[in-house]
This record gives sequence, structure tokens and C-alpha cells, in this order.
Amino acid sequence: MAAVEIPMILAFGYAVIMGIVHRKNLESHAWWLISTVFLIMMPALGRGIQNAYVFMNLEDWPNIDIMGPTYFTQFLIIAMILLAAWKLKKLKHPATILAVAINIYTCFLEPLGRSEMVELFLRTMIKD
Repeated sequence: MAAVEIPMILAFGYAVIMGIVHRKNLESHAWWLISTVFLIMMPALGRGIQNAYVFMNLEDWPNIDIMGPTYFTQFLIIAMILLAAWKLKKLKHPATILAVAINIYTCFLEPLGRSEMVELFLRTMIKD
């Protein structure tokens, strides 16, 4: 859903720009660029975990709820961000906050998809 991917892409671009801006400060530069991995990790890791989950529950196909694996993926990514930030003493760095915030926002994928207001907005925008 674009409502989730667009902020992820914008955050990724912002982190890359901030990495360039902080190129003279090696620690900050490196952490901004490392954070980009956590910003775009969800689609690939999420699909991998969802595929494994679907394969393990193939007998229930097509009635398989894939949101559980999505939330599990987000938990793993946020845990990895915080573990890396803690180990590198970057818990309060803006790149850490951005990466955690974007991944928490991604947890709203299902509520956004079910929102009547979002649906009405999209129907208005896509109207013939």
C-alpha cells in the first residue's frame, strides 16, 4: 500500500541525504547510512517470513492471515535497530529515531487498508 511505502521511501532518501551532509563526521555518516538498511528491510524480510508462514500453513490456503507474520517482521526489525543502536551507543541518534518511527508506522498497514476514509480518498482520486 502506497500509504506505507511512500513514507518509507521518503525516510530512506532523507537518511541518504543526511549521510551525505554528515560525511565529515564518520560516526554520524556511517549510522545514517546503516539506518537506510533498516528503513527498507521490511518488504524483503516481510515477504520472506510471509512466504515461510504460508508454506507452513498451506492446508488452510487461501484463508491464511498474513498480518501476523507482518507484525512479527516489524518486531524483528525494530529489535535489530535497537540492538545495533544500543551496541554502537546510537540510541538517541536521529537516524535511530527515524528508523524506529518508520517501522512502527508500518505496523498501521492493516488499519490504513481498512480505513473508510482512506478508501474514500483513493476512490475520489482514481475516479474515472
